[in-house]
Amino acid sequence: MLWSLLLVLAAECDCEESSLQLLQHKATARTATTGGRENSSFTKVAPCQGPVQVLSDVDDTFMSSGGSWPAGCDGVFTKSVIFPGFAQFVVELARGPEEDLYVLRPAVFSARPDSFDFLKVDRNSPMAGALTPTLNPDDPAIWDQYNAEIKIEVPENMVAYNYQDGGFAKVLKQQTGQPFTSFGLNVAGSKYGHVDDFVDFTKMGNTKFENFQEMFLEEAAKDSAKACAIFVGDDGQGDCIPASEKMRKFVKPGTKELGLKAAFIHQLTCTDKPVCEAEAATPGAAPRILFKTYLDAAQKARKHGLISEAGEARVRTAVEIFFQVYCAEDGTSRAPETLGDLGCEQLFTALHASPEEEISVEEVAQAAATRPARRFAAWCLHCCNGQISNGRGTYDFERQTFRCYNKYHTTSMWRVNWAAGNGACHSHCRSK
Repeated sequence: MLWSLLLVLAAECDCEESSLQLLQHKATARTATTGGRENSSFTKVAPCQGPVQVLSDVDDTFMSSGGSWPAGCDGVFTKSVIFPGFAQFVVELARGPEEDLYVLRPAVFSARPDSFDFLKVDRNSPMAGALTPTLNPDDPAIWDQYNAEIKIEVPENMVAYNYQDGGFAKVLKQQTGQPFTSFGLNVAGSKYGHVDDFVDFTKMGNTKFENFQEMFLEEAAKDSAKACAIFVGDDGQGDCIPASEKMRKFVKPGTKELGLKAAFIHQLTCTDKPVCEAEAATPGAAPRILFKTYLDAAQKARKHGLISEAGEARVRTAVEIFFQVYCAEDGTSRAPETLGDLGCEQLFTALHASPEEEISVEEVAQAAATRPARRFAAWCLHCCNGQISNGRGTYDFERQTFRCYNKYHTTSMWRVNWAAGNGACHSHCRSK
C-alpha cells in the first residue's frame, strides 16, 4: 500500500524529472520484490547501446584482498596486488569493439563504507596509478610488488571524461579534451557502501544496485538514456547476487533498453562463498559472464562483441608481461611476496589455453624492461650469488638504497639491514 501511494504521489508532484524517475523506479522495484505484479514491459527490452561506463568493485576484483576478512576471501595473490590484466581489460571495455577514442573514465563501485575516507581509493593510490598510462618516477617503491608499475596501453589521441560531469554527452559529441594523460580512474564519481552493510552480502549487493540506479537517474540523468554500463565484480560477497542480478534487468528511464551491457564476475578461490552462475543474454536481461583470470575475461568479452580482437591481444600482453616478471616458465611463483604458485598456475593455464599463440620476443623484451623486472635483476645481482645469499644487507636501485631482506623496503634507522635468505634467492633468482 505504501509503495502504491508513493507511485501516485510521484506522478503528481512537481519534483525535478530525475528525482521523479528515481522515486518511481524505486517504488516499482520494491513492489516487484515484495510480491507485487511486475510491469510486463520490463521483460521486453533491447540490449544496451551507447558509450560504456565501466564500474568495478575493489577487493578481489580490482586488487587482491589477500584473503583478509572482511575485505575478501581470496588469498591466491598477496593483499593489495592488482590483478594482472585488469587495468588493460578496463581500458578495452571502455573503448569497445570499435576501439573508440572518446571514452568514459572507469569508476569504483565498492562495498567499503563511504563514511571512512581512509578506505576510499584516492588519486595517490596504486589502483589509480595502475589506470594511468604514464610512469611516475615518484611512485613508491612498494608499487612494484603491487603490480601498479606495468602501465596500460592507450592511444596518444584518446580523450576521456567523467560521467558525472556531462561525460555521456561529451563522448557522443566527441568534444575536445586533454589527450593521452586524461585517461584514469574517475575518483570523484566512485561510489561506496554503508557501515551498516558490514558483512551482510545481500545489503552490500543492494547498495551497489542503488548506486548503479543513481548513476542513471541522478548524476547523469540528462544523457543516461544514451549510455550503458559494464559491471566488474567477484563472487565472494554480494556482487553476483543480488547486485549483478538486479543490474542486468535494469531498464533505462524513458526507454525500452537495458542499462547494462554485461556483468563480469571474477571466480575466487574461497570456501563458503555464495553461489554464482553464468547467465546468457535474454530479451530482458544482460549476460553475466564468469571468469578466472583477466585474460579469460578478455577472451569472453571479445566473443560477446564487447572488445576488439586487438584489445584482447593487449590484455594478453599485459598478463604475459606480469607472468614473465613474477612467475617461472613452469608456472610456479618467483615472487611469493606477490603471489603464490596457484596464482602463477592460473596465469600459465590461461596463457597456454591457445597453443598457437606463442610468447613473442617483443613481449619478453617488454617484460625485461619494466621497473619490477629491473629491480629483480638488481636484487639478484647484489644480494645473491646465483641462488644462494651472499650475506649483503643492502643493494642500490635507481639511486636509492634498499634492504636485501625485503627488496621493496628502503633503509632506515628502525630497519635492520639483514641479508636475503637462501630461500628468497632460490625463488627470485632461478633461471626462467
